[in-house]
Amino acid sequence: MSLPLATREQGKGGAMPSKESLFLCMQVATTPEAAQYFYTQFEARVKEARMQAKVGPLLGAVAQFSESVQAQSDTSARPWTGDTRIEAQTIETFKFENLQQNLASNAAGEIAAKDITFDYAISDQSQLIRGYSADGNPLDKEEESAMDILFNAWLAANKMISLGGVIYQYQLDEKTKEIKPRKDAQGEPIRVDPQELRTMMASDEADGFKQYMQGKNAAIQMTSQAHQYPEQHHEATPEPVSSGMDGGR
Repeated sequence: MSLPLATREQGKGGAMPSKESLFLCMQVATTPEAAQYFYTQFEARVKEARMQAKVGPLLGAVAQFSESVQAQSDTSARPWTGDTRIEAQTIETFKFENLQQNLASNAAGEIAAKDITFDYAISDQSQLIRGYSADGNPLDKEEESAMDILFNAWLAANKMISLGGVIYQYQLDEKTKEIKPRKDAQGEPIRVDPQELRTMMASDEADGFKQYMQGKNAAIQMTSQAHQYPEQHHEATPEPVSSGMDGGR
């Protein structure tokens, strides 16, 4: 496994891999050996570039990823019962959720703003729009992206996924190994109950987004503001995801 270089992240010892390439490596390093090799190579690159202080949180996320893959391997079979089959759906779902949490842990460290206003609106069809601001001004692109990563990780922690701006319950497709919306008896994707989603979004309890984010970065104080959803113009069509990354807002 090689780590592509990104010239925009230069250290004293040379260029660093882009975050995108690291996330791609997380997706393909599915064995303990591959995950450990990935971590060892990245750690060596960080030390060579003398960038431990700057990318320490990201190195930590890669270390957690390697440990989680090992844990998955340790719990994926029961040789003492004669069952050595991997529980595919449990393991693949865990990988998806763990990837989201690793991304969130790193993203939280990239947010400089301390007082963030989170504006959102949820339709009766479970469509969601959201935005982030600080001191009355929108967050910059990097912080906005970091907040989106945190939000998607919170969704994953609660067995939800955002596709095309719609919030669904999700499940693993055993044939394609893709995370897709769960379907009902008629084969229709199951949207999260909009009222339940509104309640969770507004909650100050442990299951709410506010507490989740502060758990990742205690320095951030977030105020949530719910709004009425604007007039709907079209319905979004869900697409499967295999990367664990939500392509839409």
